Amino acid sequence: RLAGESLDGAGHRPRAQELWRRALEDWAVLLSTTTSPSGRAHALVERGRLLHHLGRIVEARASFDEAVDADPEQPAVYAEVIAFLLLRGHLDAALDAYHRALGRPQVTDYIKTYTSLWVIDFARARGLTTDPLATEHLASRHGRQWYDDVARYKTGASTFPELLAKANTRGKRAEAFFYGAMDRFANHDVKGAEDFLRRVVATDMLGFFEYDMAVFFLAHGPPK
Repeated sequence: RLAGESLDGAGHRPRAQELWRRALEDWAVLLSTTTSPSGRAHALVERGRLLHHLGRIVEARASFDEAVDADPEQPAVYAEVIAFLLLRGHLDAALDAYHRALGRPQVTDYIKTYTSLWVIDFARARGLTTDPLATEHLASRHGRQWYDDVARYKTGASTFPELLAKANTRGKRAEAFFYGAMDRFANHDVKGAEDFLRRVVATDMLGFFEYDMAVFFLAHGPPK
């Protein structure tokens, strides 16, 4: 799948599609033999990505739906699905997954807060009404964790300079600049947003959702 994405990015889509179809066959074999909830959830997420890459959107969304229900003990699956859907313009489907995550006690406050940030920011960037449950969740965050600081910034209880002043690690700086960039997208300041996104990438925090989303926006343009 990753090799296919690299080829597609280099303009070799037919070869990329060939690799995606082969990967899809491999995941189908794994799904037919895997009984562990975590294994099935991971395979279903990968299957959803591949189906989406191949233009089979309805099947992709069904695979993501199945993935988020396959293993309630693996809340990170929600984040993977929601991020993927949001980046590709499927806000309604992302909200469906988000609402399921919000209602499940197995999903940590950490995941609930970050996914709340995402669904709010993507809606604002598109000029849409923000989800009231997501807004309510962020407003409820009064703790001392870093993600509580980000929530306070996003709800207007603190400023971006105040948030950045608390970003004392590369990871925190990556997140601060990413969420600052999303505010700039919402205010139609694409140049300012892209400047912040380049600062996210400069942190080299590979593996962070915010890093991956920054790279995607710089390659494909603002949220759609």
